[in-house]
Amino acid sequence: MPKSLDSAKKSYKPSLWQRLDWRQALAIDLGSNEIRIFRANLRQKKQMEVLNIDQACVAIKRGSPSSQAKVLAIGRDALEMRERLGDEVEVIFPIIAGRIIDEKLAKLLLRELLKRALRVDRILPFVISPVVVVTVKAGTSEFSRRCLSRLFYDLGASEVHLLLEPLAAAIGVGVPIADASGVMLMQMGAVGVEAAALSLGSVVSFQSNLWTGTVAGWELDELLRAYLVKKYHLLVTLEASESLKKRITLRASDALADDADNADGVGDGGVGDGGDTNHAQNRVKKELNKQDQDLPTKDLITLVGRDLISQKAKTITVSNQELVMAIKPVIEDYIFLIERLMEEMPNALLADVLDRGLLLSGNLAKLPGLDQFLAQALKMPVALVDDPDLAVATGALTVLENLELFKASLAYA
Repeated sequence: MPKSLDSAKKSYKPSLWQRLDWRQALAIDLGSNEIRIFRANLRQKKQMEVLNIDQACVAIKRGSPSSQAKVLAIGRDALEMRERLGDEVEVIFPIIAGRIIDEKLAKLLLRELLKRALRVDRILPFVISPVVVVTVKAGTSEFSRRCLSRLFYDLGASEVHLLLEPLAAAIGVGVPIADASGVMLMQMGAVGVEAAALSLGSVVSFQSNLWTGTVAGWELDELLRAYLVKKYHLLVTLEASESLKKRITLRASDALADDADNADGVGDGGVGDGGDTNHAQNRVKKELNKQDQDLPTKDLITLVGRDLISQKAKTITVSNQELVMAIKPVIEDYIFLIERLMEEMPNALLADVLDRGLLLSGNLAKLPGLDQFLAQALKMPVALVDDPDLAVATGALTVLENLELFKASLAYA
């Protein structure tokens, strides 16, 4: 063998995928509502292969403890049973915000979803010992993270690496997180919203609403159901409230209305420019409200449910504006979350964040008009990332593809 070829062979270092070609390497977006399992497409580089996307729930027969419960269905099949079989069936989400609520059901759920993803029945057992990168909430406790790691090892994983969701989302959308300049991102999921300041490849500070009574997407669904019951005596299904949530459109005028109300205390005879500012805000508010009033009847939404008084089917029509007012308390909690984060982050990062603005990721971030609403309320740029519901999964896959590099340079969980 020529000397040049021999030296080239010695200096050659195989990639992660070439070293792991005998076993699976998986990126798992461990959401509370949905679990997504991906791997890199080795034939088409920079593309991910979706192995399984399923609901993170288990249906059991009600009335018996989970340790002895009869499991009726898993994943999407289980979710379809919710509210359709009366009190006989209970649908449980065994992992919420990275916390294992029911260990037996969590293990059963993940084992089945991994089996479906890896097609265990078609390959030899020793091939399926995977290297996994699993995403977790930044607000998840160290104890919960250790329990989660142990759970995946018990399921047969050879390596388990936990990655914080805000960091994963930033990596997934291509933010240069290794730079010293700061970035602020809000990851919005079904059971929690987390705002994080990122710099030098790590989460510098974060604010989370996990376990505080405000649980993001699920809370919006419950607020809408409670509003319809209180005002119209109408009970709709959870599926209907989830669909309704996606049809609500937030507008900048909704946030501006709060600003104008707060400025009313200044009055026309306020000190300095206060009166002029109040007049200007009111003029803009009137103009935006006029635009809202000019909207056609598509601003009205028709709902079908059960009348709680007559117990008969009932159809009503509600306006977008009243639904916005129903969910506004939760949206205002998001604003408060961001303001708290900016209060505690270092001044050097704060200057970067005010210049760059806020990035929104997660499935809930797709709420129509949310970015404009927050931009108006916070007086700073706000942008929705591309494919917000896939940002975390893409980031986890990027870390998996460059695992040695991220091990050395990033302080992920």
